Amino acid sequence: MMDISLRAWRENLNVVTVGDHEYFFSYGTCIAYRNSQIRFRRNKTYSRTTAKHMTELGVKDWPQVTDAEFESHLKMS
Repeated sequence: MMDISLRAWRENLNVVTVGDHEYFFSYGTCIAYRNSQIRFRRNKTYSRTTAKHMTELGVKDWPQVTDAEFESHLKMS
């Protein structure tokens, strides 16, 4: 059975885990992804609040990918 969990860090800041895949959310937007082999975040300019969320989640300095690359990786995960 696959392990699925939701960690609510605080209001509007969540991490969804499905097996070894982790999806990092600020509000309703998936801003970063990690599994046992790769980690990356969207290459976007975000609001001040989402930028703070990225720092709090520890994803701010992760490798950045375009929206198209991000969506492509997620489809393969």
